[in-house]
Amino acid sequence: WLYARPASSHEWGVLADADLGLYVCGDWCLSGRVEGAWLSGQEAARRLHAHLQ
Repeated sequence: WLYARPASSHEWGVLADADLGLYVCGDWCLSGRVEGAWLSGQEAARRLHAHLQ
């Protein structure tokens, strides 16, 4: 999957704006691998849960 990999790696984990209720996650937010997608989704869920508390 040569062209499925992101050109550069980010270490954001998740992009979030709690005031807008916007949480963006995915493999491209971390390593560009399946593990990155999982960890990014977990972080988005954690932030959303914390915001709703």
